[in-house]
Amino acid sequence: GAVHQLRELDEEGRMQALERRAQRRGLQLPREASAWLVHHLPRDLPSLCDALDRLDDAALAAQRRLTVPFLRSVFEAQSAGDD
Repeated sequence: GAVHQLRELDEEGRMQALERRAQRRGLQLPREASAWLVHHLPRDLPSLCDALDRLDDAALAAQRRLTVPFLRSVFEAQSAGDD
């Protein structure tokens, strides 16, 4: 049988994966926003995808685009709510 080796995605790969997932959901995730997510959140892909799901809900509720200032506000509010 064939043997396939899976490698962990690098930073660029994680950003591309997030952007594609956002696009499939009908969201625009600008490059600077995906970079912000990769640099400020846990870097494993499941955590990043969960964050994107939360952002989708927040953007829909606020009728906002996924910009870096919006991302910051969502995660700051979430962090304050965790206290």
